[in-house]
Amino acid sequence: MDRRRFLRLAPPRGATAPASTSGAAARAAAALATYEQPLSRTEARHLVTRLEFGARLRRVNGFIGMTPTEAVDTILQEAEDNALPEPPRWYKDKRPGDTEDLYGMQRDWLYRMREQGFIERITLFWHNHLVIQHNKTGIVPYHVYTYYKLLRTYALGNFKELIRRIGIDPAMLIYLDGNGNRRLNDQKGSNENYARELLELFTMGITGPDGSPNYLEEDNGPNDVRQISRVLTGWQVEGFAARPNRLFHDSGDKQIFGKTFAGSEDPLDEYNRFIDFLFAERGPQIAHYICRKFYVFFVDPIPDEAFVAQLAQVFLDHDFEIKPVLRTLFLSRRFYEPGLSGCRIKSPVDFLVGFLNETETSPSREVLEYFRQQLEPARLAMELFNPPNVAGWPGLNPPDSSGAPGDETWITTGLLPERWNILTDLITGQVDPDVFDPVKIAIRVSDPSNPFAIAEDLAQAMMPVPLEYTSIRATDEPFEGDMMIPPPQEVLDDPTRSTLSKLLLNGTPWYDWPTLNEEGVANIDGARTLLREYLAMLSREMPEYQLH
Repeated sequence: MDRRRFLRLAPPRGATAPASTSGAAARAAAALATYEQPLSRTEARHLVTRLEFGARLRRVNGFIGMTPTEAVDTILQEAEDNALPEPPRWYKDKRPGDTEDLYGMQRDWLYRMREQGFIERITLFWHNHLVIQHNKTGIVPYHVYTYYKLLRTYALGNFKELIRRIGIDPAMLIYLDGNGNRRLNDQKGSNENYARELLELFTMGITGPDGSPNYLEEDNGPNDVRQISRVLTGWQVEGFAARPNRLFHDSGDKQIFGKTFAGSEDPLDEYNRFIDFLFAERGPQIAHYICRKFYVFFVDPIPDEAFVAQLAQVFLDHDFEIKPVLRTLFLSRRFYEPGLSGCRIKSPVDFLVGFLNETETSPSREVLEYFRQQLEPARLAMELFNPPNVAGWPGLNPPDSSGAPGDETWITTGLLPERWNILTDLITGQVDPDVFDPVKIAIRVSDPSNPFAIAEDLAQAMMPVPLEYTSIRATDEPFEGDMMIPPPQEVLDDPTRSTLSKLLLNGTPWYDWPTLNEEGVANIDGARTLLREYLAMLSREMPEYQLH
């Protein structure tokens, strides 16, 4: 069986013809138009899952019946109103921090992802795009927290301003060797690492949408990377701050993109003018490159180039303001196309944090620490503040040169069992027996006295697509118990609800199900066991649970 067809519901893909063809452009323009129908349950869940981490039932229910405009504006306003978290004590005391402080940052971010939703998701997007690794020599936890604050502060601001600030962020200067970038450095010239990644990964990519080169890097000819690296000379990290040093700055004129760019004795002045120059000279290429990543991260792992071109124009029209272009994307008809629900494989962070939200589980420190450990490179390989390289996690990025969707790297024959085992440990109480109680979950999401409703509501809370489209294993066996006391006819007439109920009850007569929220109710431990087994079955046996 083709694994991709097994894991996906074969969503319809957008037009892949070049954006210059009139048919593709017309279809893309129609897809970019605002979707105006009130949100159904499926659409509300899709919106919440893509913009947050998992689909908390109360959150989804709150958006059902709203127009997309009402729902999206609510989410964006909440994100803007969400203040920066209180910094750790060691950060406020201006201490560098140690390994445990770094672990604390990772745990805290996982907790905020569950609680605060979109502002943390878009911050994660920028972390994957403007990468640092915490284990680079010279980077301390203080630098990492400063970097996180920068990303979160400008996550919905202006992209040009974000690029301006990230280039002189202490963690980035250390990570890509800007800290040692000096004129005539060791007689070899300036260090080109940041200049290269600024062009190739952070702003525009090697080529534009028409395949033409966005910049030149010739050994014995025009070399934009080398010339830009001269602009970036003269910055030093002293303690926790970045400062310009005129003694180490190359103040001469540079040839960039075939034009003369005037140097300056002041490194900050030259740097600021260069960022303006970069966006003025390569604005369309930058807009297309970033919108392509927005599309892949939020909509579909396979980009629709014609749609991306239309979205890029919105980005340009708003002078690289991030919020308007994302708002346009989240309101578009394309975003709500039925085939795009459940078309992405969950990242490890989505998988773990999403499970907490879908089961209404508030994590303890022990659970967060367990998740932190499972995200390490040797396990699920999505350690926060430590992507595998400067390009970020392949699973969050556009397809590689082979054309394979990046998200398929999240699932392998080794990683899938790891996912199953992690949730099994959580569900069965191996991580923290006081945190995960399936009886409390059932009470929160459903009618505690009705096993049929519980079976359906739990499945609906966890699955990214309507239940009739999932691969629930069919069963023709009758309900157990006295046939003179049959289940309600509406359950018997609904194959999906009937099958889910049988899987939950697992041979227990339906009329023996206890009312879970009554004091001192009998059979509560038996119901708890059935609920644990049912939740484990949903997360292990149904491939759709790996999707969002």
